[in-house]
Amino acid sequence: MIIEDLESHVIYECDGIEYLIDDDIAVGEVYLDGKLVFQADDIYDENTLRTAFDTKFTIIEGEENEDIFAENYDY
Repeated sequence: MIIEDLESHVIYECDGIEYLIDDDIAVGEVYLDGKLVFQADDIYDENTLRTAFDTKFTIIEGEENEDIFAENYDY
């Protein structure tokens, strides 16, 4: 999968996307192959996190269904 940061135009090659939400502090995070690439505050559900991520990144090549979603991730 190839993803582009729309602000910096940095290209990431990865095997998958992992979306995580910490309900205790309402923070959403997106990881590419285990590396944090995006974090947003006031995130309470998957759709909000995906929408926030999609405003900053675009998938150039690959399938969106190659991602993983986990709620209440314990750091």
